[in-house]
Amino acid sequence: MRISGGQLVVQRGDQRVFDLAVGAARGFRAGEGASEPVTPETRFQVCSASKAVLAHAIARLEERGQIDIHAPVRRYLAEFVAPDVTVLDVLTHRSGITLPELSRHPDLWGDWRNVVQALQHEAPAFSRGTLAYQPLAYGWILCEILQRITGDTLEAFSAREYGSDLAWRYCGLAAHTYWLGAESYLLNGANLADGFEHVNNHISGRTALVPGAAMYTTARALAGFYASILRDPSEPLARYTQEHTRGFDKITGAYVVLGCGFALGWRWPHLYGWWGSQSCFGHAGAFAVVAYADRATGAGIAIVTNASRSLTSMVCRFAPLGSAIRRALRETS
Repeated sequence: MRISGGQLVVQRGDQRVFDLAVGAARGFRAGEGASEPVTPETRFQVCSASKAVLAHAIARLEERGQIDIHAPVRRYLAEFVAPDVTVLDVLTHRSGITLPELSRHPDLWGDWRNVVQALQHEAPAFSRGTLAYQPLAYGWILCEILQRITGDTLEAFSAREYGSDLAWRYCGLAAHTYWLGAESYLLNGANLADGFEHVNNHISGRTALVPGAAMYTTARALAGFYASILRDPSEPLARYTQEHTRGFDKITGAYVVLGCGFALGWRWPHLYGWWGSQSCFGHAGAFAVVAYADRATGAGIAIVTNASRSLTSMVCRFAPLGSAIRRALRETS
């Protein structure tokens, strides 16, 4: 099964125990010009893998007493469309707010006023409490809450808290994102395949801020992020990485186990390994990226590619790698 290019990094504590970069960042298709190789410094658009970073930022606000995640979103966004939806509902994808109309019009994402207006006016797609993945709404809601609480832009807050390795905008060294799947792949009422490359290469992170679905970073940075979480003793973060909900998601159709902004492993086949990944928590992105922490081995693991296909393909690509990595780590402990 083809990939165009990618990185794989495993980090324990401050030590990278595996660090691989392969394939083409650009020039994978005929007619694209000269192939540009992936290096360890090549940034990838990691899509929804950014959701965990945003959740971590909210956990930091909670630790500092700046937010009550059990409070209604309206406490922080007075004009928010749904009066009873809480910040916790958003973090656990049970808000019912998926913004399908705005999601279908990426040409509007570049004006933040359009995003805020959608949060004010676009009715919930599902009743509160329904497990329905929020591909874009998750990031837009949490980002606006963070910005109003701190008075900072997301970029300024992130630069101060995480440095420049986890960036929310295109930095000029990023790999091209490819769609190599079927011509039709429905998600949130839209054909994800239609315009996927245009949106991810020319809108998300370039002309628009899409916090829950667009971050430019490397496998090194993501593995380091998760390795640092394993050393973080804060009580809010511990809760975020414990189970809050499980069930069949209305948007993807997949059975999921979720913390607050983190997808948790379980006994059965998962992106983190074929079997027994209960010790893992992290997030995937656009059927091309998975990054997570494994409590059992003390490792942060990141597999970043630029070839998206489908949920099934992603499991088949990443589960065997996850199993092999975690087995090797256990054997060398």
